[in-house]
Amino acid sequence: MSKFSLYFIMSVLLPGSFPVFVFLLLFKDVTLPVNDSELLTLCLYLIAAVFLGVLIHTIGDVLLKFYRAIGIHYPIYSIYSKLKLPGIIQIFFEDTCKKHFDKDKTEKGCMKNNCSKLYDWMYYTLEAEEKIEAAKSFQSFYYFFRNFFTMAVLLIIPVMIINIRMSWPKNESIIFFALLFILISSYWFARLYRKKMVEKMFWTFFALRNKL
Repeated sequence: MSKFSLYFIMSVLLPGSFPVFVFLLLFKDVTLPVNDSELLTLCLYLIAAVFLGVLIHTIGDVLLKFYRAIGIHYPIYSIYSKLKLPGIIQIFFEDTCKKHFDKDKTEKGCMKNNCSKLYDWMYYTLEAEEKIEAAKSFQSFYYFFRNFFTMAVLLIIPVMIINIRMSWPKNESIIFFALLFILISSYWFARLYRKKMVEKMFWTFFALRNKL
């Protein structure tokens, strides 16, 4: 795996970079207590972006129940049941589920109760075989939009308060409306790519196991 994978850039680095950018715009007079080395300054900004990106991602994980309620973190089985996969593919996954998770359930019952476990098992199996990149790219986009949504939720109220106290100056107003746009657009794109990543995982696993 490369040092800066698409997954890392999309799910951690970029969502963490935006709050750093907002901070620099809101507090232009703040200077770092270091020398004038551009490389050192860049390293500090990069460290801050990675730290904030990991923090945002972790907060998103804590809020999974809330995200499930508003449709961002749609349950795996709910997505799977609406994919309209060909019968042969459905039979393949139902048999795989019974084999690995619950032999006493019916095929459809096993999928309903263990679809998330099956998804995780497929993910780690493909990762161990180093064949995960195609499916993981869609997951990267999902986390990108989910984490930007989380970031916008965390920032939009403080930025709005700053705007109200400062009578809506130009730069701060632009940041507020940019966050509002990010909040709305990220919500819809996160929902879309949540479904896309599940669909890609099932198709990828089936294709690799059946040498399509």
